[in-house]
Amino acid sequence: AYQISKYEITNAQFKAFMDSGGYTTSGYWSSAGWSWRFSNNVYYPLWWGESAHNSGPSFPAYPVVGVTWYEADAFARWACKRLPTEAEWEKAARGPDSSFWPWGNVWDSTKCNSSNNAPPDTFSISSPVGSFPAGASPYGVMDMAGNVAEFVSDWYNSSYYRAAPDTNPVGPASGTLRGVRGGGFTSTGEEFQSFCRDGFDPESHATYLGFRVAQ
Repeated sequence: AYQISKYEITNAQFKAFMDSGGYTTSGYWSSAGWSWRFSNNVYYPLWWGESAHNSGPSFPAYPVVGVTWYEADAFARWACKRLPTEAEWEKAARGPDSSFWPWGNVWDSTKCNSSNNAPPDTFSISSPVGSFPAGASPYGVMDMAGNVAEFVSDWYNSSYYRAAPDTNPVGPASGTLRGVRGGGFTSTGEEFQSFCRDGFDPESHATYLGFRVAQ
């Protein structure tokens, strides 16, 4: 049993973290994350001050981008939440019938923000969260296919699920990459399938990469 945020974390929500001393309070960060933030002198997401790529306070309803896994993890700790595990993310996306995409087993480019733009997808990059309600998962979770890909809590290992526990797997104990799920606005239909997996360096950031939280 768990809860997951209905929407991807927005710029407005991330600004609240920043305004609460998010980048200057070590208690919100993992030790590795604080070391990264301190050594790189980071005080806001990439592109935040430029209002580029729908980033920053001028785009309050858009998903925050330009954040690393460390920043996503720090936000979750500040909010008294955590990043979802891969298994939790996939369950929320696929529903009780384990569908290929959140809305079912047939690809439909009208139900998400993807590179296969089709009305109502008129967005060249990210879109305000919840802009595609017809693409919601069976549990009502939005944008689990498209818009921005999402960091999860797990270390990434391409073969992990071959020997993982059948119930509530929590990922490898260590690794070099962190799991990413969901596909972003640059992705295509197959990459949006709810069981597709990828791994990113925890220090990486991108215009198409954000996160949501769980508890």
